[in-house]
Formats: sequence, C-alpha cells, structure tokens
Amino acid sequence: QDHWSGLSDLLERHPPRAWLGHLPADLAGRLPDDCATLDLSAGRLSLPPDGATRLELLRGGPLAGNEGSRSLLVDGRLLLTGDAEAEGLARTLDAGLDGPLELLLLPHHGSDTPLLDDLLTATRPREVWISGSGPPQLEAELLRRGLEVRQTRLEGPLELAGRGRGNRTVQPP
Repeated sequence: QDHWSGLSDLLERHPPRAWLGHLPADLAGRLPDDCATLDLSAGRLSLPPDGATRLELLRGGPLAGNEGSRSLLVDGRLLLTGDAEAEGLARTLDAGLDGPLELLLLPHHGSDTPLLDDLLTATRPREVWISGSGPPQLEAELLRRGLEVRQTRLEGPLELAGRGRGNRTVQPP
C-alpha cells in the first residue's frame, strides 16, 4: 500500500469522475457508480480533454510489480512517472517521449536506474522532482548535470505554478 494507502479517505472526500490506471480491488466498490475507469496494457492512451488540459496515460507493458506501473503526461509538458525503472521504463522510452519537458517526476523515489541518461536525454527536463522521505540515490548525479532538483523530503509538497498557460498546482502522487 506504499502509494495508495490514503486513497480510501480521498475517495470519500473527493469522489472522482474518472479513474486512470490500475484499480485495486478493494477500492473498486468505493467509486461512484458514474465514475469512468480507463487503463491500458501497454503504449499510450490519450484521454478525453477536460477543458484545456491534455492527459496521456503511458505504460511500458503488462509487466509485474513496479515495472508495470503507469505514468501520466500532462499537456506534453509534465511527466509524472510511476515506479518502472528498468524494463517498463525502457519500453516507455521506446514508445517515444519528446522533450523538452517543463517537469519530470523521477521514477520510484529517485532510486538508481541504468536508464537515467536515456530518460533525461528523451525528456530534457527543465526541472526534476523527487518524491520520497529519504535521500535519493540519484541526487548527486542530477546535481552534477546541473539540473534544478526539488525534493519532497526537503520542501514537503511541491508546487508548480505561474508558468505557461495559467497557474497550475501539480503534486507528486
């Protein structure tokens, strides 16, 4: 329940209109009856536009565990990755990610991945976020590369606002 232990409370306070990605069985019965559910086994799924926001759900493949996790591309500018850091990430990169991105949330709390160079080359992020409670394994390498790095362990919830098309707040999952 690493990433979704608080979802039960969130569902009660803010019933969703749509659920994107894997739906844990114990949460399925708690969704509103009119809640749309969308998922994919591999590739990209463009979601119906909600106002000016374009969303794409990405998945490297129907792999087990973290490697089968999904990522979310927001307006082609923000990439919120899941936990895939090996085969699942490689397959997502093979499907094509076109930078530069304004923001990249690193996979799996910034843990080490042999695909870091490929990920940064494909996305060319202006800013990198790491969501986690401890020092990330990739911190020194990101700083060596001169990237702007922000971390929830140091700043708490992160906010990206006032850039591009209107103000937006984006917090890592």
